[in-house]
Amino acid sequence: MPGVRIAMIVGIGIPALQQFSGGYPLTLYAPRIFQDAGIVGDAEAVGTTAILQCVNLFFVVACLYLVEHVGRRPLLLFSVSAMALGHFILAGCFAGDTSPIIVAIVLTLTTCMSNLSISPLGWVLLAEIFPTRIRGRAMGVAAFVLYGCGFISTYTFPMLEGFFEDRFDSTAGVFVVFAVICILGVIFMYKMVPETKGKTLEQIANSWLKKGEAEALLKAGGRGQDETKPE
Repeated sequence: MPGVRIAMIVGIGIPALQQFSGGYPLTLYAPRIFQDAGIVGDAEAVGTTAILQCVNLFFVVACLYLVEHVGRRPLLLFSVSAMALGHFILAGCFAGDTSPIIVAIVLTLTTCMSNLSISPLGWVLLAEIFPTRIRGRAMGVAAFVLYGCGFISTYTFPMLEGFFEDRFDSTAGVFVVFAVICILGVIFMYKMVPETKGKTLEQIANSWLKKGEAEALLKAGGRGQDETKPE
């Protein structure tokens, strides 16, 4: 079906990026990460995490304002790029001897970028990008991918930490993995994700249709050229 394939690729890629970009596991395992960074004591680690959650809430509220003034696509590209930078800085912090306060600040800002963009906007885009005729089934597939990737991300984070700790005596590699995923996500969104701000659902559906028809014509043109080549 013209355009549906492209919409489904975006509808699967966005929830996968939402879970694998690192925002959720960093928030979930924040007390453990803070303890690894040198914030000793359960009370101190949990208290720092509580502050992180409060700041994250502020950025979610900010997203509600910015999404209609800046747009979905610019906010996603900027924030996920900032997440990649934050992950690289965290990798440097854990590779060297960095103050726990700096680690706490960088980790908080990195998770805030997730809550400013991909975490809430993933749901917004999923509600907007699918043509009406497939929206119910497509949303079901996207939700399955989102929660499936969330389970994998949550389950594998401690395993990744253990792997890099055993092999390299540092958990810095975990953040490098997240940074690379964010960079790939930015490339994916730049090439595939349209701006939906100010567009009706019909206009978005028609844009997928036009892209699908253009892709079909391009393929048909390529086959036609192959058929006319002299033997």
